Amino acid sequence: MTQRERGFSLIEMLTVVGVMSVVLLAVGQLVDRMQRQYDSQRRQIEVVDNARAALDALVRLIRLAGNNPRGIVGLQAITPDLDGNGVMDSIAFQSDWNPADGAVTDPYENIVFFVANGKLMKREVGDPPEGVEFADGVESIRFSYADTDLNALANPVAAPGQIAYVGVSLVVRAAGPGGGPPLTLDSGAAVRRRE
Repeated sequence: MTQRERGFSLIEMLTVVGVMSVVLLAVGQLVDRMQRQYDSQRRQIEVVDNARAALDALVRLIRLAGNNPRGIVGLQAITPDLDGNGVMDSIAFQSDWNPADGAVTDPYENIVFFVANGKLMKREVGDPPEGVEFADGVESIRFSYADTDLNALANPVAAPGQIAYVGVSLVVRAAGPGGGPPLTLDSGAAVRRRE
């Protein structure tokens, strides 16, 4: 038998298997890391998309706050800092628009927004006292208030009737490991009190 016909020795075969195992292990770890990154980015995108949709809905409700075509006595367009903690992190709206029937008992006519346990919550007639989830992944919410000249209101709680503009800032982050950095989404709207 000639040298060419011998094939691989056992040591050569074990060396090739060892090298291939190391290469496959490295490739597997790379694929696993890329999959975890993809999952993290996908969760972050979902959280941001849901928060943007919730922020858009919140801004639409701000625009409708105070709508009172039937002249309901005592209707309070906006109540800032509803929980009274001194931080503008909760808000309540009242309006008669869904439909305009002289009562604020229809959906989204008498509603409160706040953040609890990483979720933007809403509470209105028929909801449990702890509220229901409106958007997930919201770490905090802050409201700012301005008058008709867009001057910041120093104490909107004392003068809710002067609120003409509401700014909203949501801080969102995907839950779990690798959830990404927190992102801040800002928006706002003028309050259109239609009587």
